Amino acid sequence: MDSGAFPLSEVQPVAPRAQEWRWLHASVPALVFVGAFMVLQLWGDRVISVFYDANAARWLLDPALPLSQLLYRGERALIGALALAGFGVLIGSAWLARLRPWRRPVSYLLLCLVATTSLVSAGKHLTNVDCPRALVEYGGRFPQLGLLQHRPAAWPRAQCFPAGHSSAAFAFVSLYFLFGALRAQWRWRGLAAGLALGLAFGATQWARGMHFPSHDLTSAAIAWAVALGAYTALYRRRLWDAHAPAPD
Repeated sequence: MDSGAFPLSEVQPVAPRAQEWRWLHASVPALVFVGAFMVLQLWGDRVISVFYDANAARWLLDPALPLSQLLYRGERALIGALALAGFGVLIGSAWLARLRPWRRPVSYLLLCLVATTSLVSAGKHLTNVDCPRALVEYGGRFPQLGLLQHRPAAWPRAQCFPAGHSSAAFAFVSLYFLFGALRAQWRWRGLAAGLALGLAFGATQWARGMHFPSHDLTSAAIAWAVALGAYTALYRRRLWDAHAPAPD
């Protein structure tokens, strides 16, 4: 990466009014999440059924198929490669001056990645929700329970909510803030990239019978909350120019 590709010295921090900022970046996404989650609770089965052949009792990407494993492991490898590249930039910046302007943006992305996946992993252990393939209607052994319904203690613990696989991809919704801090008109490209990557990872798991869409939606919401919180509270919206004055 070459910092010369970006006129970093000309970057100014984005400082919209506090009320507008809270509404646009916290309240509105929260309302969208609640509405979408309610819709998916009602219609999620129809979405996931597209990927399940009830007659053959088989998922479109059965986990035993080589293609299924290739996609799943390939996606995980992609995230691993991006993370390693990021850590490489941070380590290399100790010796290479041209990498130093990238410390803050790269550390921000890595923080969002680690925090999002960690929170989702903790949620998976707490919620005790089954994957679709474990349910009776999809060839499994257990009846489908609501998120807040009691799960019998005799049943094995389940760890499918929120979605862990797509959480690493959805962490890149942080590109909305990263790109937007550099050029305001780029923020939507960053958001689209993060959402598209997360949806691609999520669709792989839907086709494998590992998650409902609502599981991935929740991971996306956690990723957005982490990105917003880190940007405003920890980095104070200064991702590209460490010496720029903090916004009011």
